[in-house]
Amino acid sequence: MTRLGAVIGNDLRVQLRNGLYVIGAVVSVIIAAAMAWLARPDQMALVAAAALILIGGGSTLLYVGAMIVFEKDEGTLRAIMVSPVTPSEYIGSKIATLTLICLFETAIMVGGAFAAMALSGPVDPPNFLPLIAATIATGGIYTAIGIVLVVRFDTITAFLVPVSLVAIVLQLPFVYFAGIFPHPALLAIPTSAPAMLSLAAWRDLAGWEWGYSVGYTLLLVTGLSGWARAAFVRHVVGEGRAG
Repeated sequence: MTRLGAVIGNDLRVQLRNGLYVIGAVVSVIIAAAMAWLARPDQMALVAAAALILIGGGSTLLYVGAMIVFEKDEGTLRAIMVSPVTPSEYIGSKIATLTLICLFETAIMVGGAFAAMALSGPVDPPNFLPLIAATIATGGIYTAIGIVLVVRFDTITAFLVPVSLVAIVLQLPFVYFAGIFPHPALLAIPTSAPAMLSLAAWRDLAGWEWGYSVGYTLLLVTGLSGWARAAFVRHVVGEGRAG
């Protein structure tokens, strides 16, 4: 097993032991029921995009913050820093495992909503490929942003104020896609790109929409992952460690 694989395996065990999948499943079932009750099948594109950035992404932001603060308190981070594990492997594992939880939650929310709607009549399923890609991007973006923020704090209470403000900004694209305030400046917010990509699961995107959603998403995932690693090295590891 590679070193990265071992770190991922350990993170998965910790997340399972701490009940993150149970919490995610319970919340996702509740959201799925609400989606099926409040939305029509033809509204699912917008509703699923909103659920992705509000619920899937929002929970990812809290999970990564709680995990890293817990690892600081328990001394796990100090142990990792004197091990052969590099900052890149540590960050990569957090992004991979928390994105998996985001996929798990989205599958329950969207799949559960469609299953409930199907009880009342036939519904057309979405094109799952863009939805999966958008979910992976959302998980990666929120995890990286969470790492950039949480490495600056030693307690979860200190982390909650700034992360709440950032979460509000990250959820603003909803007002763009809902047509409430369709100002193009909102497309600069990182979550706008994967949200637009998720719309391709239900409708055809224009050429510029494909270019924007795919291109900006790739740029964000790459840039934010690098920023997360740099912030981790600066605030947790110190200047003397590379990798």
